Amino acid sequence: MTKQVDLFSVWTPINIQKAQEGGPEEPLKAPIAGIVSTEGEDLQGDRIMQSGCDWDYFLRRGWLNYEHQQGPEFIVGYPTVVKPTMHDGNKATMIEGYLLLDRPRAKEVYESAKAIQKAADGRSIGFSVEGQVIQRDPKDPKKILKARILNVSVTAHPVNPDARL
Repeated sequence: MTKQVDLFSVWTPINIQKAQEGGPEEPLKAPIAGIVSTEGEDLQGDRIMQSGCDWDYFLRRGWLNYEHQQGPEFIVGYPTVVKPTMHDGNKATMIEGYLLLDRPRAKEVYESAKAIQKAADGRSIGFSVEGQVIQRDPKDPKKILKARILNVSVTAHPVNPDARL
């Protein structure tokens, strides 16, 4: 019998900062940061308890990928920092990292995020966590008590409306 793995993906917005110069031709990477998860209820009805999230794999081996697509051709960046924070009264998690601007999809994300920020209409490209559910609350299966975060996707499709740039 094959064991079924309980997986999830949750969207939250990103924040783009000024790119770091890689030389005279073009910058090689751009800092990226934002809230990637909160304890607020997402559009799928799930709530992820932030204290139960294991970010070790993500920090050591995980990637920022493009729209939940897997494979090296969809890698757009990497994380450098994961830290707890608060958002609208909910526990949340923020990451910092870099977009790899010599990757076409990463450059598209960077240019789109800059254009969206300039428009200042409240919309944002976002983040979506990818991982394994380790434990759900037996009394409330929509409450994720423990999870291992593997990657974070950069996406335009929100699932967690509480997270903002």
